[in-house]
Amino acid sequence: MNKISVLFFISLLLISGVFAVEVEMNEEYSQGETLIAKISGNFITPISRSNIFFYREHVRVSLEYQITKIGYDYYLYAFLVGKPAGNYSLSIEDIKYSTGGITDDSNVVKNFSLSNETSDFSVNPGFIEASNNFSLTIQNLRDHLINVDVSTSEFPESVYVSSIGNKDSTISLTAGENKKINFFVSETETILYNVLLSFENTTYKIPASVSGTGNTTSELSEDGELNFQTSDLVLYIPTNFAYKELVYLYNLNDTEMEDISLSLSDELAYYAVLSEDKIDTIEGNSNKSIELSFFSEEEQEIDGYLYVTIDNKSFSLFVSAKFVENSSDVETSSAKTCAELGGVVCETQTKVCDVNLISGTDGWCCTGTCSDIQTSNTGRIIAVILILLVIILLVWFYFKKYKKSKKPVDLLKVAKGRR
Repeated sequence: MNKISVLFFISLLLISGVFAVEVEMNEEYSQGETLIAKISGNFITPISRSNIFFYREHVRVSLEYQITKIGYDYYLYAFLVGKPAGNYSLSIEDIKYSTGGITDDSNVVKNFSLSNETSDFSVNPGFIEASNNFSLTIQNLRDHLINVDVSTSEFPESVYVSSIGNKDSTISLTAGENKKINFFVSETETILYNVLLSFENTTYKIPASVSGTGNTTSELSEDGELNFQTSDLVLYIPTNFAYKELVYLYNLNDTEMEDISLSLSDELAYYAVLSEDKIDTIEGNSNKSIELSFFSEEEQEIDGYLYVTIDNKSFSLFVSAKFVENSSDVETSSAKTCAELGGVVCETQTKVCDVNLISGTDGWCCTGTCSDIQTSNTGRIIAVILILLVIILLVWFYFKKYKKSKKPVDLLKVAKGRR
């Protein structure tokens, strides 16, 4: 083989290596740890949830996971809670991709192992897509206090762990405790960096794509001219249930406010829908109700923001939607009692409300008129009438059919016949 052929062969290998699918993830995980993977390659068909499979040895296993595309790469995270130790694999199936200019449809498989050791803590979610402020939830998996170091040092001077501008923070968690970490964005730019979390043997690099639109705490909300009735909204919602929640936007100014835009953060918009994305006017010293509709087939927790923008100024309402399979686990669905929401508790078993119900901390709240369900005897009356009609028809049929066919006996004719 001459030198030109060798160089050509090497070039093909290099090209093939550049365009081959690459999965970046740990080779070993601990019990309860959050698996985070980056998938790169020249994909002809996009990767979706239906293409992701997990196996233990050669047996398929079920894991809760999410996948998204950020830029040219895909990011995936999965929870390894309650899975036995052993050898596992992540398999990407039924896709097409280019390898060295040649189309390939082979399964992409990445092996990893799960040890018997317990992770220090878990994190949810495993990646961030946000248009402004965002949050992460971490859980202590140990049986003692831990102190998790959190850092946004990889980000430029625009993303902070606190509202006062700290880039680093330490979060203390007792045994088994869950805690939410809020992050704040102060500038308008699109960035993709890692949020760093670590404690002893556990370290996470959470990829975060943030396209900030300015500080969500603007002078608009500070002046109190336009604001929500609550600073945050925590909802507990049954799975596979179309749930609606009303939030109220108050205009505390004497004059009307016009052209108010509404939007949801990306992480919330997948599971929630706004009744409208624009409010034309809110009269002075009045309020406007905004309907949020939620739905999820899976048990999970989604955190995001409802943004309000007017005259290029923005502020937000933090919304946490916790979807639970057992509706009896739903304890509270609003940060306010029914009285604070301006309504009365409406027992849906015996009463009906003339407007949509709001879930308050003390029950289903009716801000309109809650009245007794009127029971009607119409059905019973109709049934009795039908029964009477049937009886009358039967009696009429009896007399018409049989009474006419039976003639009276003429005794004289009988006597004559005997003679």
